[in-house]
Amino acid sequence: MKKNIYMFYDNNYLRMTLLIEEQSVRCPECNGSIFNDRGVTKCSACGLIINDDNFVCLHETYYDEAQKESKKRTGLPISIMTTDINSNVYFRKSDIKRENISKEQSLTLHRIHKWDVRFNNQNKSILYAKSEIKRICSVFDISRIIEARSMFLYRKCSDLKIIRGRSIDGIIAGAIFYASREFNFPLSLDEVDSISEESKRNIMKCFTLIIRRLNLPYLPPLKMTFAISKYLSLFKVNKKKYQSHFLKVFKLYKQRFRISGKDPKGIFAGILYYFSREKNLFGKLTQKEIAEKIDVTEVTLRTRFKEIQELARIIKSQ
Repeated sequence: MKKNIYMFYDNNYLRMTLLIEEQSVRCPECNGSIFNDRGVTKCSACGLIINDDNFVCLHETYYDEAQKESKKRTGLPISIMTTDINSNVYFRKSDIKRENISKEQSLTLHRIHKWDVRFNNQNKSILYAKSEIKRICSVFDISRIIEARSMFLYRKCSDLKIIRGRSIDGIIAGAIFYASREFNFPLSLDEVDSISEESKRNIMKCFTLIIRRLNLPYLPPLKMTFAISKYLSLFKVNKKKYQSHFLKVFKLYKQRFRISGKDPKGIFAGILYYFSREKNLFGKLTQKEIAEKIDVTEVTLRTRFKEIQELARIIKSQ
C-alpha cells in the first residue's frame, strides 16, 4: 500500500512516498498481527521487528519544558557569517606532553599539530574577515543582508585564491563597497577609506579585481533617491515630508544643467542651502556646517547654490 506524507520545509512542500509491502500484514514467524510503533513495524505476539525504516513526522513525547528543551534538535540556520563549521579537532601542546602518551605518539601528535597550524591559514583569514566586516558594517549601520553578501564575496575570493599576495583589508573593503552598491546603500568610497586601513587607490583596485575575477556585473552609479534619505538624516529632517521636494528640484536641475562629472553630494548640498536660506525651511544652516556634514568643499557648495538660484529665476520667469 502507498502512503503520502507532506512536510513543510524551506517554504516548499516536499512530497515523500513510503512503500509498505502488502504481504507484511501478518508476522512471518508466528502469523500474529503486526502494528506500527513510532516508525517500527513489529509483531504484537512475539515482538519480532519486521521493518524499522518508516518515516515518522510525529513530535517526540515530553512532559515539561525542561524535557522539551533537551529533546530539541532544531535551531537557527547556518549563516555565511559562521566560521569554522567543519569537524577539526584542536588540541594544545600541553596535551602532547602528558604522561600516559608514549614518545612515538607524542612525536606523531606534534607533527599533526604543526601541519594543522600551517594549513589553517585560510580559516584564520576568514575569521579575521568576519570580525573586520562586522566592525565596518556596525560603524555605518549597514544591514545584515549586505554584511552576509560581503562575507560571501570574500569567501569566493578565498576559494579562488585571489587573496594570495594581496591585502586582506583591501579585499574586505572592496567586497563591502560592492555589496553596498548592489543593495543601493548610500556608502561612498571616501567613507570606506576613512574606516579602512587601506588607501583609496588600493580599495578601488580590489573592487575592480573582485568584479573581474568573480564575473560580477558592473553596477550603475547610486541613484539620488537613496542618497537623499541618508543626507537628510544627518540634519534630522523629516524624510517623508521633504524628500519629494529635493527630488523635484534635482529633476529640474538635470534638465537645465549637465550632471556628468558632478558629485551628487554637491548638488544636494546646494539644494539644502537654497531651502535653508531662501525658503527658511530648516533653520539657518551655515555653509561650513553643511560642507562638513556632507563632506564637500564650501566652493562646490557655493557653485551649486548659484546654479540653483539661476534655475529658480528661470522657473519664475516662465
